[in-house]
Amino acid sequence: MSVVFSAYKNGFTEKAEEGHFPAKAPIGYLNKRENGHGIIVKDEVNAPFILKAFSLYASGLHTMQSVSNELFKLGFKNKQDKPYPVRKIEHMLKDVVYCGKIRYGKNDDGTDRIIQGVHEPIVPLSLFNRVEAMRRNGGKPNTKHTDKTY
Repeated sequence: MSVVFSAYKNGFTEKAEEGHFPAKAPIGYLNKRENGHGIIVKDEVNAPFILKAFSLYASGLHTMQSVSNELFKLGFKNKQDKPYPVRKIEHMLKDVVYCGKIRYGKNDDGTDRIIQGVHEPIVPLSLFNRVEAMRRNGGKPNTKHTDKTY
């Protein structure tokens, strides 16, 4: 590993450990410079679409495809003025950055390293966790603990 690459990698790691997102901002955030540091800030135009995507999927009434279609009807389009593809919606729904955290590197046991970010979350942690549970359950709401009336 070259000295330049090593310094570059260490800078990324240091930035992430401080809670700063160390790369290009994901959809819903914008890159900004503040006090000589690169940070991400909420994109007031696209952040509501991100929250809506999580809410739609968490309702249990939508697939990732129908989430994409609904958001497109509301004006959420990619650079080609088309709906975001399902793989992009899936990536968005599993990205911890939206609940104020950063996934960076691995822990000693091989699990993803999750760090509390300094950026403002778009999605409440409870909603993010609900979506995660549904994604793991094949897109179906968890019905084990629901009250049933007969």
